[in-house]
Amino acid sequence: MKTILIVDDEIINLEILSNILLEHFNLLQATSAEEGLEIVNDNQVDLILLDIVLPKMNGYEFCDKLKSVPATAGIPIIFTSVLTTLEDRLKAIDCGGNDYINKPINPDELLSKIHLIDKQEINNHKNNTIPTQGINLQNGLAELKLLNELYFNLLNIENIDQLSRFTIDSIKKVNLRGLIRIDFGDKHIFQSTDGEVRPMQVAVLEKSQTKSGQFHFKSNSIFNFENVSLVISNMPVTNTAYYNELINYFTRMVESISIVSHDIYKISFYENQSNHSSNNSEMISNVNSILSMVEKQQSINSQKTNLIINEYIDSLQKQFLGLGLTEEQENILIGLAESVNDNIQDVIDNNIELETKIKMAKSLLQL
Repeated sequence: MKTILIVDDEIINLEILSNILLEHFNLLQATSAEEGLEIVNDNQVDLILLDIVLPKMNGYEFCDKLKSVPATAGIPIIFTSVLTTLEDRLKAIDCGGNDYINKPINPDELLSKIHLIDKQEINNHKNNTIPTQGINLQNGLAELKLLNELYFNLLNIENIDQLSRFTIDSIKKVNLRGLIRIDFGDKHIFQSTDGEVRPMQVAVLEKSQTKSGQFHFKSNSIFNFENVSLVISNMPVTNTAYYNELINYFTRMVESISIVSHDIYKISFYENQSNHSSNNSEMISNVNSILSMVEKQQSINSQKTNLIINEYIDSLQKQFLGLGLTEEQENILIGLAESVNDNIQDVIDNNIELETKIKMAKSLLQL
């Protein structure tokens, strides 16, 4: 069973977290960062739940100390805090945090984040190919040239998934780490250089969307343009010239990605409309065929009705002549015959009206 260290100066918070996790993990507790460091040095800790606002040493400083020591640098950290600003989340990423959860703690959300980090750690051990530092000065010009070549290949992108993958592959080729979000209609598409999208990165991007243009914090840079947001988490801040060139490059790139994604969306929309129109044409053709059959059958029925009426009248006339009826009896029978004839005429009129409506429907379908 994995061991989790909870660092929080509020006893009530320690109790809440313990109640959530006790059935699933071995638990250790600390009420200060200093006590937490001692526990980490003396015990095998698999994950740390870390409050930010602590006495003396805060959570960010505690995280920095852990990440500066090789023996503890690999311990995953989930920050737990009432702080909700974008700057707080970026600080958490910058000092090496894996995720961030706001208080009050939602038990299902917490367990889900722990499970996801555990899964990511397994994948990282299997395939740890992405450097954590930015590109050095000697490689800067060559990498910028590569980025510019990739930039012009944006014009060859055909669909939105290809666009997001292409962007992330371009970032990976110059040894940077990042996450892109593209809003495509009612969909939100995420791609990460880490392979799996970290909830903390998603939360940062969602927070950053309230800030237009660029936002920079230490080695983190966020670029927003309309429906596209990009975060780079290991910008080469010590190489000023290259850092500034990258900012210019990613600004142009995000704007271009936004334009390309809009174009892809329009093409996709018109293709769907075309397919819909094609389906409608097929449906209209089928309806036309049915209406033609109905019209033909209606015409046949009308002819049969007219024939039956004529035969009926001829038969009546012949019967009258052979029956030897009085004038009064003949008038009664004629009255009945006329009543039947009126009813039949109503049927004929209805048939004519139906035929007219069928023709109108066919003409409307042809518009």
